[in-house]
Amino acid sequence: MEHPVMDRMDTDPKPGSAQTLEQAALAGAAAIQRIIAERDKLRSLTQSQQSEIMRLRTANDDSRRTVLEIRHQYLELATEILGRFEKFDGTLRKAMDNLPAECFRD
Repeated sequence: MEHPVMDRMDTDPKPGSAQTLEQAALAGAAAIQRIIAERDKLRSLTQSQQSEIMRLRTANDDSRRTVLEIRHQYLELATEILGRFEKFDGTLRKAMDNLPAECFRD
């Protein structure tokens, strides 16, 4: 890739001459422009990454709420099933207590 500042620096002017100072100033300006372009690129990348972090945090919060809701529903269901088993067990025990003793002989 051709670079106008570097092309102009190919000639060997005398040290301390106006042409040498001009070339140094142009090279410095070009370096500053590259640094500014790199800074702008990094700023853009940082903003993009910050946006992605916010999106991921939101998704994480949504997932956490969903998991907590599922856990709550699971505990309610487990409690209801346990209550029904206990009721069934109590009803079965009463029924067995009311059976005549001869029903249990071999």
